[in-house]
Amino acid sequence: MKINGLRWLMIALVFLATVINYIDRQTVSVLKTSISQDLGLSNADYAAVQNSFLLFYGISQIISGRIYDVIGTRRGFVFSIVLWSIAALAHATARSAAAFGVFRALLGFGEAGNWPGAAKVAGECSRFASARWRLAFSTPVPQSAARCPRHSLRCWRPPMAGG
Repeated sequence: MKINGLRWLMIALVFLATVINYIDRQTVSVLKTSISQDLGLSNADYAAVQNSFLLFYGISQIISGRIYDVIGTRRGFVFSIVLWSIAALAHATARSAAAFGVFRALLGFGEAGNWPGAAKVAGECSRFASARWRLAFSTPVPQSAARCPRHSLRCWRPPMAGG
């Protein structure tokens, strides 16, 4: 059975997952003061917690693409989203810097899977599945502007020029 507009639905779901991903990531930064007070975190403790997130995010960036290739895009997204959702929920149970760091690390590992998954969905759903379009979709704006200037600068020229 063919569903009309399925590719756009998939792109919209990936967009929604990406928005949730960014909200989850930024919440702790906004609440740093109250979290530090509740858990008794020093600046060094907070930095260690954030570094655990970044370390596991980086590790996941290395292996998530391969995971998606082996288990498929759907299962890969389910794995990533379930992992980061459980980790986000587990933050509420943290009573120490160590527990908070473990939950941040799990969140980082789960969230990083969004990017290889988004690139794979874009490649699978796009009529324009050329390497140039996948690259522009899967990298942040500055990188895509540097790598695909003909396509991305057309959209970004006014804001970059201050207009």
